[in-house]
Amino acid sequence: MVHWWSKKERSEIVSVWNIAHNVGGGLIGPMFLLGLWAFNDDWKTAFYVPAFFATLVAFFIWLTLRDTPQSCGLPAIEEYKNDYPDDYDPSQEKEMTAKEIFFKYIF
Repeated sequence: MVHWWSKKERSEIVSVWNIAHNVGGGLIGPMFLLGLWAFNDDWKTAFYVPAFFATLVAFFIWLTLRDTPQSCGLPAIEEYKNDYPDDYDPSQEKEMTAKEIFFKYIF
């Protein structure tokens, strides 16, 4: 999230993000009840409805989620909003391939 939101916007975005987790967790019960209704009170098959929605959301995120604005051809958020952190270093914005990450930080 630090790559997509400036320093001034992060507290607001993180609060929305945390609320979304609670709302998503609260929707499991109603989705299970919807599954009970849809599958004629067979409690084992009622798990299909939440799993179906989780699969849809995971597929949507897989299609649309990007790592950084630079990976989409956009400027860094610090540059775009002119809101640089105190310890900002432009080298932190360098894009690395999976191979570079593996050999530099893992191997």
